[in-house]
Amino acid sequence: MLIDPAQAARHPALAEFALRDLQERLAIATGALNKIIEMNQQWAADQWGDAGRAENMACVRTAREALAALAQQPQALQFSADAI
Repeated sequence: MLIDPAQAARHPALAEFALRDLQERLAIATGALNKIIEMNQQWAADQWGDAGRAENMACVRTAREALAALAQQPQALQFSADAI
């Protein structure tokens, strides 16, 4: 849910709800990406006896890139909370 800063100023409870919603979605996405990495590491361990080989798989690289991008979100969320 995106809220205009002026609207957030008029309705801080709505803005706080939206911020919590974004934080929850961030946690869900982060958890899912970590689970994808873990599953691929397990597959690599089962297949080759080396979980580290999963790091060369496109799906793991993509998940790690997404996690790195999501890691920037808490600062953006904090900035949004400070602006309210």
